[in-house]
Amino acid sequence: MSFLGINIAGSALETFQEAENVTSQNIANVQTPGASRQIVNIGQLPPIDGAVFNPSHLNPGTQGTGVLVASILRVHQDSYDALFRGATSSQNFYSTQQSVLTALQSAMGEPSNGINAAFTAFQTAVQTLANNPQGIAVDATSVYWTTYAPSTGTVMKVDVNGGVPRTLASEQGGPQGIVVDRTNVYWLDVSNGVDGTVMRMDLDGGNVTTLARSPVPGSIAIDDTSLYWTDLGPGSVRKIPVGGGAVTTLALASPTSGPGGIVVDATSVYWTDSRAPNRLRPL
Repeated sequence: MSFLGINIAGSALETFQEAENVTSQNIANVQTPGASRQIVNIGQLPPIDGAVFNPSHLNPGTQGTGVLVASILRVHQDSYDALFRGATSSQNFYSTQQSVLTALQSAMGEPSNGINAAFTAFQTAVQTLANNPQGIAVDATSVYWTTYAPSTGTVMKVDVNGGVPRTLASEQGGPQGIVVDRTNVYWLDVSNGVDGTVMRMDLDGGNVTTLARSPVPGSIAIDDTSLYWTDLGPGSVRKIPVGGGAVTTLALASPTSGPGGIVVDATSVYWTDSRAPNRLRPL
């Protein structure tokens, strides 16, 4: 046997030993979850294509040089691959979507401090206002109003451009008329009809103070120095400095009527009663 023949025999032994190893691997993993069967593809080594003084185009055939393992392939179902790729794609899509929505939720302060909380507070404020709104006042930045409810009345505030209303004072006896100046909010509290008061607090809701007591206060007005209000109890028009002090009775109404709305200008106080408009100049 020539050396070429020995080399061809050796390549055959090596190739089929590799094929035997693949077969052993298949048998060993027949019960292994996820394992796939493999097959060996055997091919030929490059032949000797002619030689000097013996070209292949003059002599039939070519001289072979043996065999080799051309490839080892895994046997599997393409449909399973398609299902896997589809499931992986869907998982990546929903994972990305969840990440984006979670980041958006966090950026907007949800679920406890974001739009949901603001909308709930707005609904509560609107419901409070709808219960029984009374007086209203406005300054350069905010709108103020009262809601009447015995022992649970409120003084409210909201930005002139809208937003979430704030409760400045709560558990009031029965707030009605309201006015504001540069530093304070003033309102009348009717209470139970016999213990009315004239109230004052800061624009942000602090330092709630009782300025005066008045049996049944009705409407309120303000100028640079004083508060004016009508009282339905004794039927009178009254005045007090905005900083507090002595109450002055400016006028007593008719015994058979009672004063209602009230306004002031630079020189006079005007109010209405059940018979006709009345006008009172400063005393």
